[in-house]
Amino acid sequence: MGDIHLSMDGEFMDRFVEPLRKMHEMTESLAHSNVLIPEGDALMRQLWIEQLKSTLAADMEVFWTLIGDQRFGNEPLVLSPAQAESVLRAAASMRMRIREAFLSDVEDGVLEKGMLDVQSLPPDLQKVYVSYIFLGSLQELLISHL
Repeated sequence: MGDIHLSMDGEFMDRFVEPLRKMHEMTESLAHSNVLIPEGDALMRQLWIEQLKSTLAADMEVFWTLIGDQRFGNEPLVLSPAQAESVLRAAASMRMRIREAFLSDVEDGVLEKGMLDVQSLPPDLQKVYVSYIFLGSLQELLISHL
């Protein structure tokens, strides 16, 4: 499997990087709120949680490095398969948190099929929903190349 060449519209990136950062900050505490944590040995449980947090932090670092790259939106970026997998996991985490924090009243099928009428949403939720769709499209693109 080779590197992935990723291109994004610069205008879109200019409009949605900051809202993504704000959503990330607002929902960071939700990152593990609904994770099913196995019962049992307390030490194993603690190690498992620490590993999850560590892996997510590393994945988010790769994601924000990509999103913050000045070239992203202006020229194609090249991702290794390992970087692509990190971005994929980070995007999934962000989508779950956005879903939980902002879009919990919307049915799963409507969200996943992109059938929500953006114009029917309040202006602040329009950016949230478009960001949710962007992250989903990014996931689909990465999966198609992995």
